[in-house]
Amino acid sequence: MNLRFFSRVVTYKTMLLLFLLTGLVFSATNASSDVDLSLKWQIDTDSLNITHAQFSHDGKYVYVSSGNNIYKVSTEFGAVVSKFENTFDPPITAIVSLDMSANGDSLATHDKLGNIHFWDTEKEKMTGHFKIPASELNPFYRGVTFSLDFKQVFAILRCKENGFKMTSEIVKYDITENFKLDSLNLDTLMLPWLSAIQMSHDGKSFAFDLQQNIKHDSYWFYYNDILVYDSKTFEQLHYIDIEQTSDYHLPNYIKFSEDDRYIGRVMKESYEATETIICDVNSESLIFGNETVPNNFDNFEFFKDSDHYIVNNRYKPSFEILSIQDVSFSKSYDYSLDLIEVSNNDKYVFISDSNMIHIFDVKETGIQDLTTNASYIRVSASNGSIIVRSDELYGRNAQVIICDLLGRPIHSISSYNQKEIVINHNLLSGFYLCNVVVGADVYSYRILINR
Repeated sequence: MNLRFFSRVVTYKTMLLLFLLTGLVFSATNASSDVDLSLKWQIDTDSLNITHAQFSHDGKYVYVSSGNNIYKVSTEFGAVVSKFENTFDPPITAIVSLDMSANGDSLATHDKLGNIHFWDTEKEKMTGHFKIPASELNPFYRGVTFSLDFKQVFAILRCKENGFKMTSEIVKYDITENFKLDSLNLDTLMLPWLSAIQMSHDGKSFAFDLQQNIKHDSYWFYYNDILVYDSKTFEQLHYIDIEQTSDYHLPNYIKFSEDDRYIGRVMKESYEATETIICDVNSESLIFGNETVPNNFDNFEFFKDSDHYIVNNRYKPSFEILSIQDVSFSKSYDYSLDLIEVSNNDKYVFISDSNMIHIFDVKETGIQDLTTNASYIRVSASNGSIIVRSDELYGRNAQVIICDLLGRPIHSISSYNQKEIVINHNLLSGFYLCNVVVGADVYSYRILINR
């Protein structure tokens, strides 16, 4: 696309802003695609024993659960600024999961008794309750997951013993109408045990951990696999065969990367050994971790760029940042932690170790802010393509312009009513400017293509 055509698409004001942004690129020194962290603040919360956390969409706050309450923590000032109103009767038992809706206006928690509670993040109080009409939920950390709009819940039912036969079931409920929509029964497998479930970021699939206990001669063998199913049809999409062990595991949780290409899982064995594994969903292969030997990493979290991730080493103690694309990249930080969360814009990393909270600034990520970016726009790169995502783009005119670091346009695409814009231009490895034009506003990101 030449500059004459480009000038017809973008206003003079936009062009001027783009060249100013280009100047900012040249003024930067030692630009790097590496991820590095610097401590912003840390606080001792004394009486709080934090179990779960979720960043607000704009990254200004972290919502944390402690006991049966939710607290709001400021990332700017490092302080607990409010406590959600909790007047549910009977009182909530200990919160064992914390989820956030796609638009960020609601939180959902659940307990071991099958009670699900919904919380309004603006009003800071509980707004709804749903009781799963089943005997018991799976007792582990991640026994439920939700559709993106919080209108459906997917729940793992406790395995029931019947002699040597055990049944495991995943049930999908309509929360608003209060009835069962679908179920996935796994009682045809030999002693199956389900423990963790998670919805993908696009809401099209869900993943769960499956352990099968199979006896050969006089020995028991434990197979731990990850299955991915279509959230609408309940059809199997992927079967990731992970490992065979001689001892049973207690899976903690499963998470998708932001682009849903990768899945990570934390497992704990009966003798306190732990392991974290990262898998490629499409190739159904292992990226990080050992198939048979626990690696002593007991926690992890993906960055939103879907390239970097954090793992915690429980024996050092420290946590490390690794890269999926560059296996040689590794940085270590001497902090112990129980919990990790990364903000939507990859600006902050939250870690906690029981009563101690730390917030880190993220420095020199693969996607770097050159202006005050719209907090609702997410830009990522995958296999030479650039993906722009935002629910707020729906119903609005938007344009994505890819430029080189000299500000020269390489490719442009316009859209209307699209929450996701994909530019498949087969870009070569290197840095690019991704300029997202929404109305009269221009938001610019520097992004690394690494092929």
